[in-house]
Amino acid sequence: MIQSSELLKQAHVAHAAGDLVNAARLACQVLAQSPLETGAQVLLGVIRGKEGKNEEAIKLFQQALKIQPDSFESLFWLSMIYRKTGDLDQAILFAQKAATVRPNDAHALNNLGLVLMAAGRLPEAETSFRKSATANPRMAPVLYNLGTVLQLQGKDKEAASAFEQSLALAPNNPDAYVALGHIALAADNPSGAVSKGQQAISMNPTLAGAYLLVALGLIHDGRSPEATPFLQKTIELAPNDANAIATLGSSLQTQGKIEEANAEFRKSIQTQPRQGYAYFALMHNKRVREEDRPMVQQMETLTKDATLTPKDINFLHYGLGKAYENLAEYEQAMHHLDEANRYAKQLKLGQKLFDKKEYAETFDRTIRLFSKEMMERFQRVEPTNGLPIFILGMMRSGTTLLEQILSSHPQVEAAGELAFWTSNARQAVSPQLTAVNPAELFRLANRYCEQLRKIGPTAKHVTDKMPANYLVIGFLHLAFPNSPIIHTRRNPADTCISIYATPNRRPIDFAHDKENITFAYEQYLRLMDHWRKVLPPDRMLEIDYENVVADRDSVTRRVLEYCKLDWDEACANPERNERTVVTPSVWQVRQPIYSSSVERWRHFEPWLGPFARLLPGKQS
Repeated sequence: MIQSSELLKQAHVAHAAGDLVNAARLACQVLAQSPLETGAQVLLGVIRGKEGKNEEAIKLFQQALKIQPDSFESLFWLSMIYRKTGDLDQAILFAQKAATVRPNDAHALNNLGLVLMAAGRLPEAETSFRKSATANPRMAPVLYNLGTVLQLQGKDKEAASAFEQSLALAPNNPDAYVALGHIALAADNPSGAVSKGQQAISMNPTLAGAYLLVALGLIHDGRSPEATPFLQKTIELAPNDANAIATLGSSLQTQGKIEEANAEFRKSIQTQPRQGYAYFALMHNKRVREEDRPMVQQMETLTKDATLTPKDINFLHYGLGKAYENLAEYEQAMHHLDEANRYAKQLKLGQKLFDKKEYAETFDRTIRLFSKEMMERFQRVEPTNGLPIFILGMMRSGTTLLEQILSSHPQVEAAGELAFWTSNARQAVSPQLTAVNPAELFRLANRYCEQLRKIGPTAKHVTDKMPANYLVIGFLHLAFPNSPIIHTRRNPADTCISIYATPNRRPIDFAHDKENITFAYEQYLRLMDHWRKVLPPDRMLEIDYENVVADRDSVTRRVLEYCKLDWDEACANPERNERTVVTPSVWQVRQPIYSSSVERWRHFEPWLGPFARLLPGKQS
């Protein structure tokens, strides 16, 4: 008779070769000879787990633990089986015991991190992955897992570093490229996301997540029609991927296909009820009514689900804020907006503080640089054309609506929000911050016009509705003396509530705190007052959102006349404009102009906090 120790060796060899049937047969022979042989029990348990016979596997590991309570292998594999079956409490218990038996074992610590991450205990999971990476810095999967848990917590810079380190050790991991692409997307770099997705596809043409990433990048870049084949491929590869279905909804939404988009959001929720984004998108893509109460309650329940990611919870709170406002339950709405902003602040800004002093000093420097004397004596290198129309103002003040109206005109193309001037204007300023270099400004202006011409090759005008361009009006005036500058204004308290109620793709330092939003708005008012003093009187047209709502035709005619454009009937029905819209106002601009957002602040008056400083008669 072959000794049990020799049979066990043969069983391990068969298992390593992938011959599970023979490995199981040999392990059973060992147990027939030596029923208390824990090594055979563990091996057979591992094999049964791989075969999907989870109950039998658990029984074998528990038998081994009765004989050897500190059996690392039994504890480790029990945790793995329980994680696979979804019993996360038991999975964590045994993973913790395994890590106690071998406190410096990288595999044990990695496994503990995985079960904690699955349970939504992200800070603990991060600690475990960091310990694992310290125990063995050469394990690429551990660094990838660390990047994943950091990304889930909104720590994108640290996550990117972990993914890059993982790729340095294992350069052919397409999932790491997908993860880096999502970080690029969060940093408002859609072209970077598309590039990473395409790299991942070249490595693994059947990776559904890579096609989804490319689609998301194209959608955020305003190229939704191009995203369609990538979404179709994603759903072909992963027909039950709730994220892909919701993304298809987002693509349809940006194209103005509202009902089709809502059908996809509902399908996504049906496919995966435990999520956040599809609920949020659906709530923001319709007017919530009494018949929607069951879904609202479902969302309330999900906000208490500790296994959902902070990002999911964040979306749920934003969606509930919108839902309760539509249902006229304003205290509940503000409660959820407070929670949404608490989560968003942590996800997007982490521990970063809003420095009021530094923020105000940037406005001071701009005011000093663009004195009336400097503006009057500035010598242009050569004249520039009037191709761009600049639509600017505080975010959420009506810039998207005005662009929708103007771009309905056959001679106008819409570029959406271009970060060109806010990103590049500093290049034209002297090192001492005391003068603008005409030659450099003209070079920037030419580069900018080349970009606009790609967007509207034959258009008389191309609109740039980057709200933050109010910061660089001086540059715009000097670079494009013949281009219209339209400043959109809205009731300050309404604007601030809208900022507070709206998630933004890009991190904005002040956006998630009522006091900080109010302070930033006060600085905006101060700068706009300066521009009025130093610009020629007729240089900038100022349009009030409330007037657009009250008398759209009159305001539209005034805007067209200012832009030297003839009246066109299409401008009277901007909701019919079929251009792609990717800003948070995507649903609103598809509706006939409505007045319910005027004096919105009155519904929230008891909970305005610092916003009340901006009410009429309260501003200093």
